[in-house]
Amino acid sequence: MNKTFFVLLISTFLFTGMAADTQAQSPREIVIETPGLLFKEPRFLVKPGEQIKLTMKNTDEMSHDFVLTRPNQRERVIALALAMLTANPNETGFIPTTPLIIQSIPMLKPGEEKSITFTAPEREGIYPYLCTYPGHGTVMYGAMYVSTMPMPPIDVDTNVPESAKHPAGSGAMASHDMMHMGNAPKTATIYRTYMPDSGPAGIAVGLPGGISYNWDAGACRLRYAWSGGFVNLDKNWMGNGKDLAEVQGTVFYREHTTDPIRIGSKDHVPAHQFKGYTMVNGFPTFNYLLDGVKVTERIMAAAKGSGIQRTLTFTGLKKPVWFVRAAEDKKPAAIGGKWEGNYLAVKPVSGKARLVLTYTK
Repeated sequence: MNKTFFVLLISTFLFTGMAADTQAQSPREIVIETPGLLFKEPRFLVKPGEQIKLTMKNTDEMSHDFVLTRPNQRERVIALALAMLTANPNETGFIPTTPLIIQSIPMLKPGEEKSITFTAPEREGIYPYLCTYPGHGTVMYGAMYVSTMPMPPIDVDTNVPESAKHPAGSGAMASHDMMHMGNAPKTATIYRTYMPDSGPAGIAVGLPGGISYNWDAGACRLRYAWSGGFVNLDKNWMGNGKDLAEVQGTVFYREHTTDPIRIGSKDHVPAHQFKGYTMVNGFPTFNYLLDGVKVTERIMAAAKGSGIQRTLTFTGLKKPVWFVRAAEDKKPAAIGGKWEGNYLAVKPVSGKARLVLTYTK
Protein backbone atom coordinates (compact mmCIF):
# COMPACT_ATOMS: atom_id res chain seq x y z
CA MET A 1 0.00 0.00 0.00
CA ASN A 2 1.18 3.49 -0.83
CA LYS A 3 2.55 5.08 2.38
CA THR A 4 0.96 8.46 1.58
CA PHE A 5 -2.41 6.80 0.97
CA PHE A 6 -2.11 4.83 4.23
CA VAL A 7 -1.40 7.98 6.24
CA LEU A 8 -4.31 9.75 4.54
CA LEU A 9 -6.62 6.81 5.29
CA ILE A 10 -5.65 6.78 8.99
CA SER A 11 -6.07 10.55 9.24
CA THR A 12 -9.50 10.35 7.64
CA PHE A 13 -10.52 7.58 10.04
CA LEU A 14 -9.33 9.54 13.08
CA PHE A 15 -11.02 12.72 11.91
CA THR A 16 -14.29 10.89 11.27
CA GLY A 17 -14.12 9.27 14.69
CA MET A 18 -13.38 12.57 16.39
CA ALA A 19 -16.25 14.24 14.54
CA ALA A 20 -18.62 11.45 15.53
CA ASP A 21 -17.46 11.65 19.13
CA THR A 22 -17.91 15.44 19.14
CA GLN A 23 -21.40 15.05 17.73
CA ALA A 24 -22.25 12.43 20.35
CA GLN A 25 -21.16 14.84 23.10
CA SER A 26 -23.25 17.75 21.80
CA PRO A 27 -26.03 18.35 24.33
CA ARG A 28 -29.64 18.12 23.31
CA GLU A 29 -31.31 21.51 23.60
CA ILE A 30 -34.58 21.97 25.47
CA VAL A 31 -36.33 25.33 25.77
CA ILE A 32 -38.89 26.08 28.49
CA GLU A 33 -40.95 29.27 28.48
CA THR A 34 -43.07 30.75 31.28
CA PRO A 35 -46.16 32.48 29.80
CA GLY A 36 -47.84 32.69 33.22
CA LEU A 37 -47.92 30.50 36.31
CA LEU A 38 -46.97 27.51 34.23
CA PHE A 39 -44.11 26.00 32.26
CA LYS A 40 -44.91 25.86 28.57
CA GLU A 41 -43.08 22.52 28.49
CA PRO A 42 -44.82 20.70 31.35
CA ARG A 43 -42.64 17.62 30.82
CA PHE A 44 -39.85 16.24 28.67
CA LEU A 45 -38.10 12.93 28.15
CA VAL A 46 -34.34 12.31 28.31
CA LYS A 47 -32.21 9.20 28.25
CA PRO A 48 -30.15 8.13 31.27
CA GLY A 49 -26.81 9.95 31.19
CA GLU A 50 -27.79 12.16 28.25
CA GLN A 51 -26.20 15.61 27.90
CA ILE A 52 -28.84 18.34 28.15
CA LYS A 53 -28.73 22.08 27.48
CA LEU A 54 -31.83 23.59 29.07
CA THR A 55 -32.80 27.19 28.37
CA MET A 56 -35.45 28.96 30.39
CA LYS A 57 -37.09 32.02 28.85
CA ASN A 58 -39.20 34.14 31.16
CA THR A 59 -42.00 35.42 28.94
CA ASP A 60 -44.18 36.40 31.92
CA GLU A 61 -44.69 39.76 33.63
CA MET A 62 -43.22 38.57 36.93
CA SER A 63 -40.08 36.73 38.02
CA HIS A 64 -39.68 32.94 38.00
CA ASP A 65 -36.94 30.41 38.65
CA PHE A 66 -36.38 26.78 37.66
CA VAL A 67 -35.54 24.09 40.19
CA LEU A 68 -35.05 20.42 39.28
CA THR A 69 -35.42 18.04 42.22
CA ARG A 70 -34.87 14.41 43.01
CA PRO A 71 -37.89 12.09 42.58
CA ASN A 72 -40.84 12.77 44.90
CA GLN A 73 -39.20 15.83 46.50
CA ARG A 74 -41.21 18.73 45.02
CA GLU A 75 -43.37 19.29 48.10
CA ARG A 76 -40.36 19.14 50.40
CA VAL A 77 -38.51 21.74 48.34
CA ILE A 78 -41.60 23.98 48.37
CA ALA A 79 -41.63 23.82 52.16
CA LEU A 80 -37.92 24.62 52.37
CA ALA A 81 -38.34 27.61 50.04
CA LEU A 82 -41.25 28.92 52.09
CA ALA A 83 -39.19 28.55 55.26
CA MET A 84 -36.65 30.95 53.73
CA LEU A 85 -39.36 33.61 53.41
CA THR A 86 -40.66 32.92 56.90
CA ALA A 87 -37.17 33.35 58.34
CA ASN A 88 -36.49 36.48 56.31
CA PRO A 89 -39.51 38.42 54.93
CA ASN A 90 -37.13 40.43 52.70
CA GLU A 91 -35.81 37.31 50.97
CA THR A 92 -35.72 37.63 47.17
CA GLY A 93 -34.12 34.31 46.19
CA PHE A 94 -36.04 31.17 47.00
CA ILE A 95 -33.77 28.27 46.05
CA PRO A 96 -32.84 26.46 49.27
CA THR A 97 -29.46 24.82 49.75
CA THR A 98 -30.30 21.13 49.86
CA PRO A 99 -29.16 17.87 48.20
CA LEU A 100 -32.78 17.40 47.14
CA ILE A 101 -32.11 19.86 44.28
CA ILE A 102 -30.17 18.57 41.25
CA GLN A 103 -30.07 21.65 39.00
CA SER A 104 -31.45 25.17 39.12
CA ILE A 105 -31.75 28.48 37.30
CA PRO A 106 -32.00 31.51 39.61
CA MET A 107 -34.88 33.97 39.57
CA LEU A 108 -35.22 35.56 36.13
CA LYS A 109 -36.88 38.91 35.59
CA PRO A 110 -39.43 39.34 32.79
CA GLY A 111 -37.71 39.05 29.42
CA GLU A 112 -34.58 37.35 30.76
CA GLU A 113 -33.32 33.91 29.78
CA LYS A 114 -30.58 31.62 31.00
CA SER A 115 -29.16 28.24 29.96
CA ILE A 116 -27.64 25.42 31.97
CA THR A 117 -25.89 22.32 30.68
CA PHE A 118 -25.95 19.12 32.68
CA THR A 119 -25.86 15.35 32.46
CA ALA A 120 -29.15 13.58 33.07
CA PRO A 121 -29.11 11.12 35.99
CA GLU A 122 -28.19 7.55 35.17
CA ARG A 123 -31.00 6.32 37.38
CA GLU A 124 -34.32 6.16 35.57
CA GLY A 125 -37.22 7.93 37.22
CA ILE A 126 -39.44 11.02 37.25
CA TYR A 127 -37.64 14.17 38.36
CA PRO A 128 -39.97 17.10 39.18
CA TYR A 129 -39.15 20.71 38.37
CA LEU A 130 -40.87 23.80 39.70
CA CYS A 131 -40.72 27.53 40.37
CA THR A 132 -39.98 28.08 44.06
CA TYR A 133 -41.32 31.63 44.24
CA PRO A 134 -43.82 31.57 47.16
CA GLY A 135 -47.20 30.33 46.01
CA HIS A 136 -46.01 29.21 42.56
CA GLY A 137 -44.69 25.70 43.14
CA THR A 138 -48.04 24.00 43.64
CA VAL A 139 -49.35 25.00 40.21
CA MET A 140 -46.15 25.85 38.34
CA TYR A 141 -44.31 22.58 37.96
CA GLY A 142 -43.45 19.81 35.51
CA ALA A 143 -41.53 16.57 35.18
CA MET A 144 -38.31 15.41 33.56
CA TYR A 145 -38.69 11.76 32.64
CA VAL A 146 -35.39 9.87 32.62
CA SER A 147 -36.18 6.70 30.76
CA THR A 148 -35.75 4.65 27.60
CA MET A 149 -39.53 4.18 27.49
CA PRO A 150 -42.16 6.66 26.23
CA MET A 151 -43.99 9.00 28.61
CA PRO A 152 -47.61 8.21 29.50
CA PRO A 153 -50.44 10.12 27.79
CA ILE A 154 -50.53 13.61 29.25
CA ASP A 155 -54.21 13.48 30.17
CA VAL A 156 -53.49 10.70 32.69
CA ASP A 157 -50.08 11.94 33.81
CA THR A 158 -50.23 12.69 37.55
CA ASN A 159 -46.80 14.36 37.43
CA VAL A 160 -47.97 17.47 35.59
CA PRO A 161 -50.45 20.14 36.78
CA GLU A 162 -54.03 20.38 35.59
CA SER A 163 -53.05 23.42 33.51
CA ALA A 164 -51.16 21.05 31.20
CA LYS A 165 -54.27 18.95 30.65
CA HIS A 166 -56.96 21.63 30.29
CA PRO A 167 -56.78 24.68 28.02
CA ALA A 168 -57.15 28.03 29.73
CA GLY A 169 -60.68 29.38 29.70
CA SER A 170 -62.24 25.93 29.80
CA GLY A 171 -63.37 26.52 33.37
CA ALA A 172 -61.08 23.73 34.49
CA MET A 173 -61.12 23.44 38.25
CA ALA A 174 -58.91 21.58 40.64
CA SER A 175 -59.56 17.84 40.44
CA HIS A 176 -61.31 17.87 43.83
CA ASP A 177 -64.42 19.17 42.07
CA MET A 178 -64.80 15.78 40.40
CA MET A 179 -66.58 14.72 43.61
CA HIS A 180 -69.72 16.27 42.23
CA MET A 181 -69.48 14.01 39.18
CA GLY A 182 -69.37 10.73 41.07
CA ASN A 183 -65.59 10.52 41.46
CA ALA A 184 -65.07 11.76 45.02
CA PRO A 185 -61.45 11.58 46.14
CA LYS A 186 -60.53 9.60 49.24
CA THR A 187 -57.59 11.84 50.12
CA ALA A 188 -56.93 15.57 50.21
CA THR A 189 -56.32 17.73 47.16
CA ILE A 190 -53.72 20.40 47.91
CA TYR A 191 -52.80 23.58 46.04
CA ARG A 192 -50.37 26.18 47.33
CA THR A 193 -51.52 29.29 45.57
CA TYR A 194 -52.66 32.86 46.04
CA MET A 195 -55.96 32.74 47.92
CA PRO A 196 -58.39 35.60 48.59
CA ASP A 197 -58.35 37.10 52.10
CA SER A 198 -55.06 35.39 52.90
CA GLY A 199 -51.31 35.90 52.93
CA PRO A 200 -49.12 35.03 49.91
CA ALA A 201 -48.46 31.53 51.28
CA GLY A 202 -51.99 30.19 51.17
CA ILE A 203 -52.61 26.45 51.06
CA ALA A 204 -55.98 25.38 49.68
CA VAL A 205 -56.99 21.90 50.84
CA GLY A 206 -59.97 20.00 49.48
CA LEU A 207 -61.40 17.22 51.64
CA PRO A 208 -63.81 14.40 50.79
CA GLY A 209 -67.45 15.35 51.21
CA GLY A 210 -67.27 18.76 49.56
CA ILE A 211 -65.45 20.50 52.44
CA SER A 212 -62.39 22.70 51.83
CA TYR A 213 -60.24 25.12 53.80
CA ASN A 214 -57.45 27.67 53.37
CA TRP A 215 -54.47 27.41 55.72
CA ASP A 216 -52.02 30.32 55.72
CA ALA A 217 -48.46 29.01 56.05
CA GLY A 218 -47.04 32.51 56.42
CA ALA A 219 -49.20 33.27 59.47
CA CYS A 220 -49.39 29.65 60.68
CA ARG A 221 -53.17 29.60 61.02
CA LEU A 222 -56.48 28.63 59.50
CA ARG A 223 -58.08 31.43 57.50
CA TYR A 224 -61.49 30.03 56.50
CA ALA A 225 -63.41 26.92 55.47
CA TRP A 226 -66.11 26.46 52.85
CA SER A 227 -68.44 23.85 51.38
CA GLY A 228 -69.43 23.14 47.81
CA GLY A 229 -66.71 23.12 45.15
CA PHE A 230 -62.98 23.58 45.57
CA VAL A 231 -61.05 26.30 43.68
CA ASN A 232 -60.89 27.51 40.09
CA LEU A 233 -57.28 28.15 39.07
CA ASP A 234 -57.70 29.27 35.45
CA LYS A 235 -56.57 32.83 36.16
CA ASN A 236 -53.61 31.58 38.20
CA TRP A 237 -52.40 29.26 35.47
CA MET A 238 -52.47 31.86 32.71
CA GLY A 239 -52.11 35.03 34.76
CA ASN A 240 -49.08 36.94 35.96
CA GLY A 241 -49.51 36.26 39.65
CA LYS A 242 -51.87 39.18 40.29
CA ASP A 243 -55.04 37.11 40.09
CA LEU A 244 -56.30 35.08 43.04
CA ALA A 245 -57.75 31.61 42.99
CA GLU A 246 -61.53 31.60 42.98
CA VAL A 247 -63.29 29.83 45.85
CA GLN A 248 -66.05 27.61 44.50
CA GLY A 249 -68.59 27.33 47.28
CA THR A 250 -69.89 29.00 50.42
CA VAL A 251 -67.65 30.01 53.33
CA PHE A 252 -69.15 28.68 56.57
CA TYR A 253 -66.31 29.62 58.94
CA ARG A 254 -63.89 32.53 58.89
CA GLU A 255 -61.28 33.25 61.56
CA HIS A 256 -60.99 36.98 62.17
CA THR A 257 -58.59 36.90 65.11
CA THR A 258 -54.99 37.65 64.19
CA ASP A 259 -52.72 35.14 65.94
CA PRO A 260 -55.58 33.29 67.68
CA ILE A 261 -53.28 30.94 69.62
CA ARG A 262 -51.53 32.61 72.54
CA ILE A 263 -48.87 31.11 74.80
CA GLY A 264 -48.65 32.00 78.50
CA SER A 265 -51.30 34.72 78.62
CA LYS A 266 -54.32 35.89 76.68
CA ASP A 267 -52.51 38.97 75.40
CA HIS A 268 -49.12 37.51 74.47
CA VAL A 269 -48.71 37.01 70.70
CA PRO A 270 -46.09 34.30 70.18
CA ALA A 271 -43.46 34.31 67.44
CA HIS A 272 -44.37 31.78 64.79
CA GLN A 273 -42.27 29.72 62.38
CA PHE A 274 -43.67 27.39 59.75
CA LYS A 275 -41.87 24.03 59.56
CA GLY A 276 -43.70 22.51 56.61
CA TYR A 277 -46.34 19.82 56.51
CA THR A 278 -46.29 16.06 56.42
CA MET A 279 -48.73 13.79 54.62
CA VAL A 280 -50.35 11.13 56.78
CA ASN A 281 -52.73 8.73 55.02
CA GLY A 282 -53.25 11.24 52.24
CA PHE A 283 -54.00 14.27 54.46
CA PRO A 284 -51.68 17.12 55.54
CA THR A 285 -50.52 17.73 59.09
CA PHE A 286 -49.09 21.24 59.50
CA ASN A 287 -46.01 21.67 61.67
CA TYR A 288 -44.98 24.98 63.20
CA LEU A 289 -43.42 26.62 66.25
CA LEU A 290 -45.02 29.16 68.59
CA ASP A 291 -42.41 30.68 70.89
CA GLY A 292 -40.42 27.49 70.36
CA VAL A 293 -43.35 25.24 71.31
CA LYS A 294 -43.89 22.49 68.74
CA VAL A 295 -47.41 22.55 67.29
CA THR A 296 -49.07 20.18 64.85
CA GLU A 297 -52.43 20.95 63.29
CA ARG A 298 -54.55 18.48 61.38
CA ILE A 299 -57.88 19.46 59.82
CA MET A 300 -60.33 16.82 58.64
CA ALA A 301 -63.95 16.83 57.52
CA ALA A 302 -66.38 16.44 60.40
CA ALA A 303 -68.87 13.56 60.42
CA LYS A 304 -71.00 13.31 57.26
CA GLY A 305 -69.43 16.46 55.81
CA SER A 306 -71.06 18.64 58.46
CA GLY A 307 -68.01 20.89 58.82
CA ILE A 308 -64.36 20.61 59.86
CA GLN A 309 -62.57 19.21 62.88
CA ARG A 310 -59.21 20.67 63.92
CA THR A 311 -56.81 18.74 66.11
CA LEU A 312 -53.93 20.72 67.59
CA THR A 313 -51.17 19.16 69.67
CA PHE A 314 -48.59 21.10 71.67
CA THR A 315 -45.23 19.70 72.77
CA GLY A 316 -42.73 21.39 75.06
CA LEU A 317 -45.29 23.49 76.90
CA LYS A 318 -44.39 25.20 80.16
CA LYS A 319 -47.28 27.67 80.16
CA PRO A 320 -51.03 27.50 79.41
CA VAL A 321 -52.35 27.90 75.88
CA TRP A 322 -55.16 30.31 75.08
CA PHE A 323 -57.31 30.18 71.97
CA VAL A 324 -58.82 33.60 71.25
CA ARG A 325 -62.15 33.86 69.42
CA ALA A 326 -63.34 37.07 67.81
CA ALA A 327 -66.87 38.02 68.80
CA GLU A 328 -68.11 37.61 65.22
CA ASP A 329 -66.55 34.16 64.78
CA LYS A 330 -68.54 30.99 65.16
CA LYS A 331 -67.89 29.32 68.50
CA PRO A 332 -66.58 25.78 67.95
CA ALA A 333 -67.25 22.77 70.13
CA ALA A 334 -64.06 22.11 72.09
CA ILE A 335 -62.43 19.06 73.65
CA GLY A 336 -59.32 19.61 75.77
CA GLY A 337 -60.04 23.15 76.95
CA LYS A 338 -62.53 25.29 78.84
CA TRP A 339 -64.25 28.38 77.49
CA GLU A 340 -64.00 31.58 79.51
CA GLY A 341 -66.03 34.02 77.45
CA ASN A 342 -64.21 34.35 74.12
CA TYR A 343 -61.10 32.65 75.47
CA LEU A 344 -60.46 28.93 75.51
CA ALA A 345 -57.96 27.89 78.20
CA VAL A 346 -55.84 24.79 77.64
CA LYS A 347 -53.60 23.59 80.46
CA PRO A 348 -50.53 21.47 79.73
CA VAL A 349 -49.96 18.07 81.28
CA SER A 350 -46.33 16.94 81.44
CA GLY A 351 -45.43 19.58 78.89
CA LYS A 352 -48.09 18.52 76.40
CA ALA A 353 -51.62 19.51 75.43
CA ARG A 354 -54.22 18.49 72.87
CA LEU A 355 -57.13 20.55 71.60
CA VAL A 356 -59.93 19.44 69.27
CA LEU A 357 -62.18 22.09 67.72
CA THR A 358 -65.24 21.29 65.61
CA TYR A 359 -66.92 23.85 63.36
CA THR A 360 -70.25 22.96 61.71
CA LYS A 361 -71.78 24.50 58.62
